[in-house]
Amino acid sequence: MKTINKATIIYNLIQIIFIILFISISTALFGPQEQLTAVAAVTGLLMFYYVPLPINPKAGSLLVSLPWPIVGLISYLASLNSWIGLVLNFTTLFVLTLLMGKPFHFKYYIAYTLLYIFSATSIESNFNLSKRLIYLSLVGIISFITYFVKHHQTQNDTPLKTMVTEALNDTALIHFSIKMSLGISLVLLIASLNFFDKSMWICMTVMSLTQLDSSVMKKRMLHRTFGTLIGIICYLILFQFIVPTHYAIYLTLILGYVYTFTEAYFIQVIFITMNALFAAQTIWPTSGAVIHRISFILIGACLVAILHFISHSLLKVSEKKTI
Repeated sequence: MKTINKATIIYNLIQIIFIILFISISTALFGPQEQLTAVAAVTGLLMFYYVPLPINPKAGSLLVSLPWPIVGLISYLASLNSWIGLVLNFTTLFVLTLLMGKPFHFKYYIAYTLLYIFSATSIESNFNLSKRLIYLSLVGIISFITYFVKHHQTQNDTPLKTMVTEALNDTALIHFSIKMSLGISLVLLIASLNFFDKSMWICMTVMSLTQLDSSVMKKRMLHRTFGTLIGIICYLILFQFIVPTHYAIYLTLILGYVYTFTEAYFIQVIFITMNALFAAQTIWPTSGAVIHRISFILIGACLVAILHFISHSLLKVSEKKTI
């Protein structure tokens, strides 16, 4: 749990109000199709406002701004053909996670991976590509201005080339990027072949569980599984038995605010699960949402475990050949 004092209470309140306003304004101006992409956008804006890239400010400003419309366009093109989409999805995600992967603990790649997942899974029959590209181009411009204004005085002359070279020489990061990109791309492929719908939850699980350190990955799998189960129980108690339906939205806002004080992954999963089940009410009845949530989490976890096993086995074979 983060430190709770007067400053953090006010700061977190301002932050969540900003997030809600940003998403609401984005949706009002560009329609419901951009609601999820707005979530990714505000995540990126806040992340890069506080944590600059390890390169010079001008290069950093360009790097944080360019991917937004590019991801929007590529994710749409990938949806036109399942097999070409597999290549486009994997390549784009691999480049993004590799390029934004150092230093790993900052997880710079998160905002763009979220954007890719949300963009790829929110293309409906009445989808408007022009609106998406205009919106994401606007997000890119806002990102550029925000980043440059905040970090232009940062004393860092490191060129983008150095960042790229370091990423290409990091074997562990390359393996991570391959597993992350392949996992999400396979989920999107299977979904595009109509084996299941609403693949977003599985993609999010793959993104969350794929880690650089295998011990962290295993711990997260346990926390994700049991956190989801506890989150479901909490959701059923709060939303089905205690809080009247017409007050549910206010409870969701309160839970979202409390979430900003949490740091432990296990606790975060509980809050995320309750939020996801509430949002899923427009798609499935409660029982259906619970079943889908559990099954999609398990599918995502199994896929991550399989990819990790294959990667680990291939690495061992490679090491034996080298010896």
